[in-house]
Amino acid sequence: MKLTYETGIATVIQFAVLSLLNIGTQLNSIITTCHTHSSNCLTNSLSSIGYFLLIVVWFGLIWLLGYFTQKRRSRRLCLTLVTAEFLILVVSISNARHHTDVLGLITSVADAGFAIWVIALAVRLMRARGGRIVSSDRARRRRHADTDLSKL
Repeated sequence: MKLTYETGIATVIQFAVLSLLNIGTQLNSIITTCHTHSSNCLTNSLSSIGYFLLIVVWFGLIWLLGYFTQKRRSRRLCLTLVTAEFLILVVSISNARHHTDVLGLITSVADAGFAIWVIALAVRLMRARGGRIVSSDRARRRRHADTDLSKL
């Protein structure tokens, strides 16, 4: 299935995958801290839970923004979504450069990938100016030429 303008679907996928990856990242942080520094275990556990809740709320808001962007096809909502995803991209690149473990790196790379994907969908939706998104005439001709050659 190719998503052409479904920013709502893309952001819900982003929300689900990154929430699951962040659960793993925060559990890893808690386990590592409790194993090496047992005196900081409770403090780190509470801060990790708070950080996870902050991430879930942020991506939940992005999900809602993506849904309303898709539903209303508003240029202003598209720009807001692109700006929010650009902020996510900047933070994820910074986190990837300073990762502490492999799971953190995977989470940051996935975060950057989803941000780029949603930005591309939002820009495509913004370029449609509220209309339908159709494939380009050149791509349509190329597909038809491929099917005509396969009949030979």
